[in-house]
Amino acid sequence: MYEKIVPAMNEQTMFRGKQPGLVETDLMNVGLLICWEAWFPELARTLAMRGADIVFFPTGGLIYELHDVWRAILQARAAENTIYTASCVNIWGVEAGMSYVFSPEGEVSALTTEGINYAEVDLDRLHRMKTEDEEFTVPKVYRTIPGTLRVLNEQVSTIYGGAAQAYLKEREA
Repeated sequence: MYEKIVPAMNEQTMFRGKQPGLVETDLMNVGLLICWEAWFPELARTLAMRGADIVFFPTGGLIYELHDVWRAILQARAAENTIYTASCVNIWGVEAGMSYVFSPEGEVSALTTEGINYAEVDLDRLHRMKTEDEEFTVPKVYRTIPGTLRVLNEQVSTIYGGAAQAYLKEREA
């Protein structure tokens, strides 16, 4: 069972989880964050650093008027973490069809009406993007910069330093 790390404003009485959800399957590693947790880049980053290939963001919270920003956030989480992201909005009627799948290279699939959205996930290409370095060539091999998460993983203690470590230890207590 997954419990939100960051409950929304109207959910503050909920029990808070301690770690983003990750399930390792025979096909891929699947992460789960719920709704507005997409707005917190550290959560998706944590899943990516733990090996997520795709992160799902089921959503149900009146974000229709934030449509363009929602799409930009999902795309950013995919690009900055070299993962796929997928979202669906399942309530309120007016939001029917706000379903997306993004790769690190851009939108793979979008559904703007009620229905089932599906997309092909190219795990071989994804794993190459995670491990290769950028080549300074034209045309580009990828429509994103490969290897960024690997570089970040190598520098994480320098970037986040002791402050992040202390915060995480305090939170676990």
